[in-house]
Amino acid sequence: MIRTLLLLLLPASSIFAQQADSVMEYLQEQDYPHAIAYQQAHLDPNNVKQQSLLAYTFYQAGNEDDAIKGYQKVLMLDSANVSAHQYIANILLNKHAYILAIPHLRSIAALRPNSPVAIRQLSFTLLTNDQAEEGFALLLKAYQMNPGDPKTVNRLADERIGQEMYPSADSILNVYLQKDSSQYYIIATAIRANYFLKNYRNCLLLGKYLIAHEVVMPGAMSFVTSASFALKDYQFCIDINTYAESHNSSSEQIMYYAALSQTKLKHYDESNQLLNACIDLARSKYLPDYYAAIASNDEGLKLYKPAVANLDTAYFLSRQPMHLYSIGRMYEVNMKNETAAKRYYKRYLQEGDSTDKQEAMIYKYLKETYFTTK
Repeated sequence: MIRTLLLLLLPASSIFAQQADSVMEYLQEQDYPHAIAYQQAHLDPNNVKQQSLLAYTFYQAGNEDDAIKGYQKVLMLDSANVSAHQYIANILLNKHAYILAIPHLRSIAALRPNSPVAIRQLSFTLLTNDQAEEGFALLLKAYQMNPGDPKTVNRLADERIGQEMYPSADSILNVYLQKDSSQYYIIATAIRANYFLKNYRNCLLLGKYLIAHEVVMPGAMSFVTSASFALKDYQFCIDINTYAESHNSSSEQIMYYAALSQTKLKHYDESNQLLNACIDLARSKYLPDYYAAIASNDEGLKLYKPAVANLDTAYFLSRQPMHLYSIGRMYEVNMKNETAAKRYYKRYLQEGDSTDKQEAMIYKYLKETYFTTK
């Protein structure tokens, strides 16, 4: 490969042919300092091929700043040098310097107007740099030029999902998947599109396809497990978590839905094990929900004091008044302790939202039953 590169970059004279052998030897040994020193000693500053090779050597050595300077010298000699524009753009993109990379990508697209790859990489960078209107227009152009390119298909569908144009995203993905189902990240995007369309059964089919092919995608499977729970396919929720755990890829959401599914199946101990695992992992706003769910399981197991303790923790973490009502209900219905129940009901009435439609009936019941002045 290196010999081929040198033959392309170096002049065909016998002198440079001899130099090429020396440079090739250094590069094959990855002795970049000697390769750079040798080239600099024999450099013709007006020779595009020599300047390109030196810049490439800097790039291979990991000296990106000098590589950019080298390719800029190439562009001073040949402004239409696509390779120089591409290497500079690649370096800048790796540094997330999108605004600096865009002019080089524009040059490539102008020099290669019939290249869908050139249009695609410019569109991707514009979109990443929040230049949505132009970026999306070029993305559509790249798709029209090559609708079989999976990267373009996936990005276009993803943009459509972001625009909440779910049927359009689903249509784009379906056209591609009918021809090629080997690109698993396309299937992951299709799962998202189907989830937002509430095509939950399609989500399950696609999720089972990924599992059958031993594909590990926790993000996609989070949508699948949510769809499965919506369809009341509780066992599949549990199976997804088992699969994810066997591949060291489970997540809070996958575990949480598996725990809720175990509760639905009245497997309270198994549910609590998963919920405790969620708590151990949790670093998010969902932590109070996990404690509340454990409290629900405790109630199912008739462990009322632990249930109250977990609801109290959920309230402490979230300050959601409904947890106070749930504690009061636990004392009233299960523990037959009306005094404690009234204490929590009173706190709920003080902190809750009486204008909320869902809470209005609770407010009315509590006030009429316990706090009406006679």
